[in-house]
Order: sequence, then C-alpha cells, then structure tokens
Amino acid sequence: QAGDAETALGHYQRSLEVSERLLVANTNSAQAARDVSVSLSKLADFLAERGLPGDAEAALGQYQRCHEVLERVLAANTNSAQAARDVSVSLDRLGDYLAKRGQPGDAENALDQYQRCHEVLERALAANTNSAQAARDESVSLERLADFLMSRGLPGDAETALGQYQRSLEVLERLLAANTNSAQA
Repeated sequence: QAGDAETALGHYQRSLEVSERLLVANTNSAQAARDVSVSLSKLADFLAERGLPGDAEAALGQYQRCHEVLERVLAANTNSAQAARDVSVSLDRLGDYLAKRGQPGDAENALDQYQRCHEVLERALAANTNSAQAARDESVSLERLADFLMSRGLPGDAETALGQYQRSLEVLERLLAANTNSAQA
C-alpha cells in the first residue's frame, strides 16, 4: 500500500535504535550485539529490495556494520562456535549482496567475503573437531565458494570450484565416518 515502505523503514530504524541502546547499556552482552546485527541486517535487506537512489550504498553500509558488530563479538569470544557462525553468516550475506549488486569490483569483494567466511568456519571446525554442526557449516561454506566461482566463470574458476566441492565432500565424509548411525550425516 502507499506509504507502507516508509512506515516499514521507520520500524526497522526504530528497532535498530532500541537494540543499539541495549548494547550501549550492556556492552559485554553477545546477545545484545547479536540483536544489533539482526536489526542492521533487516534494514540492509529492506534497503537492498527497495532500490531507491542511494539505497544500494546504504544497504552495503548496513551489511558492513552488521559484520563489524559480529566481528567484535567473535574477537571477545574466540572459542564461541555461535560467534564464529554469526560472523560467517554476515560474511555470506555481504558476499551475496556484492555478487548480486554487480558493480565494478564487487565480484572480487564478494569472493573475498566468501573466502573469509570459509576461513572463519575452518577455524571453528579446527577448534571443535567433534562438532557435526561445525563440519556441516564448513562444508556449506566450501560449496558456496565453489558455487560463486562457477557462476563467475573466469579462467581457472571451474577447476578451483571442483577442488572446493571435493574438499566439501571430504569434510562430510569425515563427518559420516565419525557418526555412522547419523541420518543427517
């Protein structure tokens, strides 16, 4: 309906303001930081979809702020699998946005985000070698990196993508070997 977009934007902005105030009042709270990141991400999604002049850059800024908030949580909680997972999701979302936006340099920046996502999850798996969730996350990050390379289609991308798919399969095979009775594995 007419005016709904502006009303929605106001609610997203208000949600961000409330969550940011809670984070200021609880600076050591990972949950408060996570709430800020969710508000930033929702605001970014809205701006990316709305598509008015200036929205693309504003959306990118919100995605980047979201990631920065989550990186601080991870830095303060280096052994937290949840913090690593949250950072990886923010990197994926940032990579997805850049890949879709398609401005000069975005493909390289998207690839960088996907690679950083993989590195975060690789460290999380190394720190939690018995975690099935960490193994699945690692596998998915390798697949997403490979998918991006396949869609980009530059010389050498197909071979690199194949290597990522193979590494993903190896992670899942190790997961199955360690959990032979797991239907999920």
